[in-house]
Amino acid sequence: MNGTAAAQKAAARTMLKSIVYPVAAASIVEDGKMIACGLGVIERGHVGLYDIYVDASCRRRGLGADI
Repeated sequence: MNGTAAAQKAAARTMLKSIVYPVAAASIVEDGKMIACGLGVIERGHVGLYDIYVDASCRRRGLGADI
């Protein structure tokens, strides 16, 4: 969703594959279109939130906080 360039996608895949802790992904779909998403990594009783993305046309509605 964030428009990652093709050259960066390989690096992103490698980074994601190297995560050894449990992960969770969440998304918000509106009218059949994913408008927000995010990744959580659970480590030592805490969740780190990464790559929270909200479609530009849907920002300023608090969706990033809802994920």
